[in-house]
Amino acid sequence: MKKPGEGTIIAVDLLRFVCALLVLGYHFGVAFWLSPSPHGEAIMAGAPWRFDGTALARVGWIGVELFFVISGLVIARSAVGLRWTDFLWKRTLRLAPAAWICATISLVVLAASGRFGLPDLIDDWWRSLRFWPVGEQIDGSYWTLGIEISFYLLMALAAAGGSSARRIEAIGVAVGVASAAFWLWWLWAGASPDLPLRNRTMMLTLLPHGCFFAIGVMIAALTHDGMTWRRGVTLALLMPVAAIEIVAHTAERAEGIGAMPSGALAGLLFFGGVAVLIAAPRLQPLLARRITPRVARTIGLMTYPLYLLHQDAGAALLVALAGAGASPRLAAGLSAAAILTLAWLVACWLEPVLRRLLAAAPVMVGRRPSPVTMRS
Repeated sequence: MKKPGEGTIIAVDLLRFVCALLVLGYHFGVAFWLSPSPHGEAIMAGAPWRFDGTALARVGWIGVELFFVISGLVIARSAVGLRWTDFLWKRTLRLAPAAWICATISLVVLAASGRFGLPDLIDDWWRSLRFWPVGEQIDGSYWTLGIEISFYLLMALAAAGGSSARRIEAIGVAVGVASAAFWLWWLWAGASPDLPLRNRTMMLTLLPHGCFFAIGVMIAALTHDGMTWRRGVTLALLMPVAAIEIVAHTAERAEGIGAMPSGALAGLLFFGGVAVLIAAPRLQPLLARRITPRVARTIGLMTYPLYLLHQDAGAALLVALAGAGASPRLAAGLSAAAILTLAWLVACWLEPVLRRLLAAAPVMVGRRPSPVTMRS
């Protein structure tokens, strides 16, 4: 059995947390007012003030694209050698318990706000618990889970044929090539951001975001087996495709928030994050002298509940605090601190209990689950 923190890649966990903070800063700094979710729009309607956002806050959405890269990297590393059933079971244990807990917390917070009918909230909550990929979720951040699950299903196909590192890499390359072809077609068709980034069905095909998962798979391959000319060519193709998506997302967000984010800053953050992932094994000794793997692992585990809780529940807390007399910036700071505290409680206390209960369930029906690691 692994000791706590063993196998942790510190740079990956730290970058994961930075991505969550970028997304949190985007919503708290600008999107709550200028581009809210359906729940957020009702919550923020009563706010007499707004934040227009700093240049960094306006591009905080880039954290989601980096999340997809990290997911490709982690899945490519953890899926090797697994049967497809074991792979999907591990993914279920990783995603479901925290999502169920966070969805329930969001349900309670939104119901307490008094701005929504409880039957509608319960419908949204039940949709989120089932990971149903279309329709309104209990929190706007759940939109990415359907895309993640689409990628997991593709990786399960790889595992069904024998989950070797070579096969997983091949699936990743295929996803990246399909995404590249899509974005080249998008440029040829007139480059409207409405088509790829506001069409839910298209997003679930992985065509708009597949390039990011593929970059993560390639980083996993080259950090494990080294650079080859094929991997070099593949990355040389995928990086410009990622840049096209970032430009398209910049334009789409400009329409959403009514102010032009800096595409250059978004690109700098993204490619800087990719560089950190590539260099992560070499950064490990340096970072280990400053932060223990156990602490890094805890920070990494907090990222998922932080992401799931920060948006609509965060907006409700912000407005409630402002209504109680806190200044706008104090209300934002206190609500962000509350979300961080909740994320820690979920990651370190609540989620492990529910995950252990879920992990024991197959034993009851005669199926002994394969060993599950926390980090994958």
